[in-house]
Amino acid sequence: MVSVIIVNYNTFSLTADCIDSLLSNVKGCEYEIILVDNASAECDPDLFVEKFPEIKLVKSTKNLGFAGGNNLGITQANGDYILLLNSDTILKNDAVSLTVSEMKNRNIQLATCNVLNEDNSNQTVCSYFPSVRISFLGFLGIIQLARKLGWQKFYYEYGYQTARKVDWIWGCFFLLKKKILDQFPEKKLSEDFFMYGEDMQWCYLLKKKGIDSWYLPGGIITH
Repeated sequence: MVSVIIVNYNTFSLTADCIDSLLSNVKGCEYEIILVDNASAECDPDLFVEKFPEIKLVKSTKNLGFAGGNNLGITQANGDYILLLNSDTILKNDAVSLTVSEMKNRNIQLATCNVLNEDNSNQTVCSYFPSVRISFLGFLGIIQLARKLGWQKFYYEYGYQTARKVDWIWGCFFLLKKKILDQFPEKKLSEDFFMYGEDMQWCYLLKKKGIDSWYLPGGIITH
């Protein structure tokens, strides 16, 4: 079973669309939806339950940030897999089942899927860890020029056509086996960052434990 955790903060319409896309597309696996409301002031979060009675709503009394909100959701998760899914994403196919199936086939413990912009161009959902060399080339403008000219060797971004190991993946579709949470201090996602940068840190910590991040192109979402 997959526990899909969505953190909502004042984005009722976006989050509702995201939930709708899950209910419409996920057919190939058992799953639950855990919605964490991070102390939103936009509307009563109970409106989500009225609209989607099948979800599990967790209400926080304060904004815990991205990592903290997801950790709160994880405490309520019953799945063997945990999917952290941004509230501003839309599934275009059964991305959850397709990614889980590929993870099982390849014995993968952490993966993301194909993440697109609204114009169907690829988002840079997987990246290399920062380094002095990459920072220096960026400072000189070489990476920016290489992107324009298509010199992939010099702009340090992965292709998005094939499955591959990568350094780190974005947190917008962050699918992991629940058991690897045991590798983190306190057996939960690190909360050193309130928002942004935490996904890179999580992948780095897991990499040091021998757990690779993967990009798997079968599942497709927009973000």
